[in-house]
Amino acid sequence: MSNKFFPIILGSDENAYATARCINDEYGIIPLCLCSKALVQTERSKILTIKEVKDLDKPEIFVKALLAELKAREDERKIIVIPCADYYTELLVKNYHLFENRIANRFISPELLESISTKDGFYSMCEHYGLYYPQTVICDYEDRLGVCKSLPFGFPIVMKPENSNASEYLHCSFEGKKKVYFLKSEEEYLRVVTAMSKAGYEGKLILQKLVRGGDTTSFVINSYSGLDGKVKFMCMGQALLEEYAPHMLGNYAGIMSVSVPELYSQVEKLLNDIGFVGFSNIDVKYDSESGKFCFFELNPRHGRSSFFVYAAGYNMMSELISDVVDQETRNEVKYGDNEAIWATIPKKTLLRYITDKNVEQKAKALIKEKGIVYTLKNPKDKNLIRSLKFYKITLNKIKSFKNYFFDKTRL
Repeated sequence: MSNKFFPIILGSDENAYATARCINDEYGIIPLCLCSKALVQTERSKILTIKEVKDLDKPEIFVKALLAELKAREDERKIIVIPCADYYTELLVKNYHLFENRIANRFISPELLESISTKDGFYSMCEHYGLYYPQTVICDYEDRLGVCKSLPFGFPIVMKPENSNASEYLHCSFEGKKKVYFLKSEEEYLRVVTAMSKAGYEGKLILQKLVRGGDTTSFVINSYSGLDGKVKFMCMGQALLEEYAPHMLGNYAGIMSVSVPELYSQVEKLLNDIGFVGFSNIDVKYDSESGKFCFFELNPRHGRSSFFVYAAGYNMMSELISDVVDQETRNEVKYGDNEAIWATIPKKTLLRYITDKNVEQKAKALIKEKGIVYTLKNPKDKNLIRSLKFYKITLNKIKSFKNYFFDKTRL
């Protein structure tokens, strides 16, 4: 198998490491991680090779660098390219035609990417398919100060940039900057948007009615859709705990794999109908007021937390390889139904901050039976420097929960 394909991973974060680990564990291949800068998660690793290209996130440099890597490997092997960040996904989709059929796997069209990467586009899609989504107001720069006077819902609200990973938002700086804001009053809202405007961020803002509930009411569905535009694999997780540091707010810190056939069915129909190709993950939350699952976003890639799928005994990279390299024909969908727990923090911290006691008890029992799977705890990558750096990261995460955690059930 190692002679049949070569993987190029775009990125160097924990998601990139998880992707490399899935490939290396299954096929023994050492992928190339092409990135603008090597991050600690992939430094000094034996399971991947890092190549840094300055300003790789700039379109002209991205195309030149990736095309050079593709041309350098023009042999009998198929080349698989896997983006591990939103901006790499966008660059790959928009410039796919420039790579002259040198990439074996395919991606969605630029038009479909545009439809699902904006909240108004995705929620229009939800409307069409009868999927429940939060009451939402999308405001332009010139409307942001006055919009709070005419919201169709009251405070508290959730506010976020239309794309918190967009360059414009990533590169602005102001006190209290976060990925997501939980705002309790109009005064608090005005304080944040004023600081944001002074810092130079002029993009759209998403204002949403708060869907009440703690972290354990959030779910994520990870899927792989084949070259034929049909879902081949799905696995679902229930959040045990989310991150609370301002720059990480909303990311998952712990996930327990679960199976909800109703959600599998809804997501499968959506992805098949729009002809989706490749990896996707969809964030939803159970709304106790309506008794429905509320859809928030569809990301056209696998996410940092997707390693929970591996923890449950499934390898999403194998789904890609089976489809693209082996050209395996499979009409039936494989649904994940194993239980396991993946986390980025120690057991004690994870269990301490779970607010739902029933979920906490289930997690304790599952941890006792199977333990916790961590992306970066890889027996193939044991070395002192990596261990010390990850120990420091872990201590910072523990400190972060002490400093920033708040109970969302009390909002």
